[in-house]
Amino acid sequence: MPIKHNDFPKPPKDEPFKYCKLNRQQYADILTNIVQNYAEGFVLAINNEWGTGKTTFVKMWRQQLEDQKFSTLYFNAWENDYADDVLVALLSELEELKVKDSESKYRTVLEKAAPFIKKIIPGVTKAAAKMVGLDEVVQAAIDGTVSVGVDEMEKAIKSYSKRKEGVKEFRESLEKFVESSASKRPVVFIIDELDRCRPNYAVSVLEQMKHLFSVPGIVFVLSIDKEELGNAIRGAYGSENINANEYLRRFIDLEYSIPKPGTKDFIKYMVDYLRFDEVLFTGERIQYQRPQTEKDEFIEFAIILFDTSNMTLRQIEKILAHAKVILHTFKYNQNLLQHSFLLLVYLYHYKYRIIQNVKDGQIGLQDFLDTIEGLFLQKTNDNNRRIIMFAVCQVLTLYFNYLITKQRNLNLLYSEEGTEEQKATVISKLGNTNEDFIQFLETHKRLNWDIMYLIDKISLTVPFT
Repeated sequence: MPIKHNDFPKPPKDEPFKYCKLNRQQYADILTNIVQNYAEGFVLAINNEWGTGKTTFVKMWRQQLEDQKFSTLYFNAWENDYADDVLVALLSELEELKVKDSESKYRTVLEKAAPFIKKIIPGVTKAAAKMVGLDEVVQAAIDGTVSVGVDEMEKAIKSYSKRKEGVKEFRESLEKFVESSASKRPVVFIIDELDRCRPNYAVSVLEQMKHLFSVPGIVFVLSIDKEELGNAIRGAYGSENINANEYLRRFIDLEYSIPKPGTKDFIKYMVDYLRFDEVLFTGERIQYQRPQTEKDEFIEFAIILFDTSNMTLRQIEKILAHAKVILHTFKYNQNLLQHSFLLLVYLYHYKYRIIQNVKDGQIGLQDFLDTIEGLFLQKTNDNNRRIIMFAVCQVLTLYFNYLITKQRNLNLLYSEEGTEEQKATVISKLGNTNEDFIQFLETHKRLNWDIMYLIDKISLTVPFT
């Protein structure tokens, strides 16, 4: 029984987006055309926020490219940032391109890369280390820790010139290797999760990509959240004054953002994927509840709630996964109160201070209402507002019962004027005078439920059924 979404199975040949539920193949088609028409090489950034499904998309797109005879490489930077040397990690990915006719060219690439690798073997000599460049000599002179004469400077300059020539030779060897290993189409080198790496590692990947690997025949694709990568850049340089956008323009030639998908299809998919039917909409509950109506209402309210909250796909997945676990604490003949349930699960994850204040009886009904109104009711249309209002009314009624039955501070029941009780406050504030709400109030009071009935379940402090 799944509690989170795992990677899709490898799709069948020529159907890379078979398992895509967000209709994103159209965007992959656009990117494939761009890559195909600019084979000389460039850097493309796919820039979307965390949790919007970039990794899933680039993996499906990679399959599409391979189906169309592109050579591709995939490097998850986050999974490799434990390593000290970025160059070694990137070179290891290139090995996938090696074929029988290009093996000697691959060895040449490694030979040309050797002077730039920080640590080739233990015990590397100082003389060999100096061949990398003049940084240590110049810094020592600047610091005044050593007296550097003309002869030493000449040697350092010659070493530096040799290093520059070495960069040129490395790139030439890499270009020849790529040309001999791949088809006439460019190699698409995808770098994923760069924005989640250690700051120094992320910057190092960018620098190596730009200065050593930027050759004709390789198209780099950076799958990033540009804002988060900007934070990493500022962290690497230890300054909040770094203009990260200008810095990234040095590396990125073309930026593309996948349009944000509607949440409706994703929620429907996740409800099925997480098997909500096993505990909620089928089985023994059928004789006590209205399973199809419950399911439709659950999905409808989830769409409104998550859209209004502007949640990412990953955040939606986390909330629904938690909700699925909680459902195991309900007996088959217990009412779910699904509007209140889902609203409280959301608050538990992203506004926990409100939940804590409710548990402690430290927030007044009016303040509670004002808080919820600020979160949702001012951000939606009239029809969705009506549905959210009903959920808010449910939650306020549950809280009202909690304050009464637990004999909390009854002053919390009144508005600031101290003249209206909870029911009147809710109705006047929300303008909700429909019969369904009045009926819910009366039914709910007879059942004598309070808000802790749901909060205890959401907190997973009650036994599973």
